[in-house]
Amino acid sequence: MPLIERRMIRERLFGAGHGDVSRSISARSASGAVVSTAPRGMRAMAVPPSPRTGSLPKVVAGLLLFAALGALGWAFLSGNDSEEQTVTTSTLVPTSVAATTTAAPTTVASTERTGVNETFPLVLPREALAVDTVNIGAPAPGSSAALLRAPDGTTVWVAEVDGDPANTDGLTVQQVGAIGVGTASDIGEGDPASYQLQVPCGFVILNDAPGQALYRPAIQQLFQSMSIDALATIDISLPPGWSVVDIGTSLNSFTAQFQVPRFADTVPVILSQIPGGSLAQLTFGGRQLQATTFLGGDAFVDSQPLDPDLTSIYWRDADTVFNVRSEALDFAALEDFVASLEAVEASAWETRFDQIAPAAPALESSCTPQPAFGQTLDP
Repeated sequence: MPLIERRMIRERLFGAGHGDVSRSISARSASGAVVSTAPRGMRAMAVPPSPRTGSLPKVVAGLLLFAALGALGWAFLSGNDSEEQTVTTSTLVPTSVAATTTAAPTTVASTERTGVNETFPLVLPREALAVDTVNIGAPAPGSSAALLRAPDGTTVWVAEVDGDPANTDGLTVQQVGAIGVGTASDIGEGDPASYQLQVPCGFVILNDAPGQALYRPAIQQLFQSMSIDALATIDISLPPGWSVVDIGTSLNSFTAQFQVPRFADTVPVILSQIPGGSLAQLTFGGRQLQATTFLGGDAFVDSQPLDPDLTSIYWRDADTVFNVRSEALDFAALEDFVASLEAVEASAWETRFDQIAPAAPALESSCTPQPAFGQTLDP
């Protein structure tokens, strides 16, 4: 499928797409933010913002064929972002430095990766860096997603999206426990194992880990633990060995692609962040997350990126979730980059890039009831 179609499917659900505030940096904004006026192949420098001032003042257009979504679920955010130039948001400002002491050699400063909090929920570089593109991705109305850990350690991604009744053409539907589950009728060997749960409105999709057979025992066990009531509430009493990695509703995502100095050149690094968000949204379609330690704190690394050169790291600080990824920088270099960031107010994005976070779009469908996760999945 062409890149533009993959991007459209991805972005209409959980990323930057219809209704988003998204653009390449191409001019000087009315607010005075520096943006690119350089010839093709050159980038303008983004300088640190002026002092913080002010405050921060899209349903899927049509339901997508399940076969296409299932086949592409693992590729949409594979991390091979070199194929596309518009990505989701971030901004620039000075970084915080962990306090140090010379009083005693045994005294170690506490780890603080970003310093974000309710007042300063985003981070930006402290130094002037060139910026390729910036974007605020509007949330899909009424959507939420969850990342589940299977007994074998693989990660399973499940999401519900509000909308009109789903198109079941091309699906083979069977009853598993108390729910109806559809799979693409033409699924072939090696295709991703993806499932569509049957609900009255919208759709619910579950993507298994790459390389897994359809209806493997652990997935059958998971389906048998599910129920969908008359209000389309999806409850899952997780079987033994299963756990919730993260769950959350779709919220505004902020991403920027920075050009980070590397020796005598610069290399692209993409930073995505969602205040109040979830790792399930950041890992749209699913990721195989392996626990790691990043700048002294808990984090995850994508252990099976489609691009073997990609290093992609996910973590949460306070109420904000982050993903930093690059094909040119390794793990340690990405740690150095993140250590150079500083927490800023949300209004700094508006000031720096002349972008305003879009209001949550209203659901246009009149179909009821719409799907929603029940309380049984709360971590």
